[in-house]
Amino acid sequence: MASIRVEDAARTRSRRHWLERQAEEEASIAGVLVDLAERGHPVVLALRHGRRLRGRVQLVGSDVVALRTPSGQEVLVRSSTVSWITAEPGSPPVRGARALRTRATFAEALRELAAVRPRVTVLTTGGDTLVGVLRGVGTDLAVLRLDGDGGEAYVALYSLAEVSPTASG
Repeated sequence: MASIRVEDAARTRSRRHWLERQAEEEASIAGVLVDLAERGHPVVLALRHGRRLRGRVQLVGSDVVALRTPSGQEVLVRSSTVSWITAEPGSPPVRGARALRTRATFAEALRELAAVRPRVTVLTTGGDTLVGVLRGVGTDLAVLRLDGDGGEAYVALYSLAEVSPTASG
């Protein structure tokens, strides 16, 4: 009997190890973000252009992450600009082998935002900051009426890193 229990325990440990390894091999940034969104814990997103955003993940789409900062500001981030992610200290690890619950895209999220024509701050992957009213979103560009001179900027969607509504000013 003792040898059977030892063999069963060994098989159980082996299976658990194999399942953990399989989950690690199937992990993705999107899967990690889905896990963290479901937990509702604060996270830090480090972006390629050097910014760090703190907040709670609200939405994970095919190429977009929506984050709510501690001040309540919503930020849309293009997923491809995320370099790394951390959860709050003491949080249990996530596996990240999760499927997306929505296929929402960055362009779709921007179109929804543009419907109310908000004043936004836009950060590009090149490090530029533009502030103005989001007037519309086309197939591959966003149109902003810039603060100041009121001119329009036509910004290639692929160059956008993050977009957040800002207070009027």
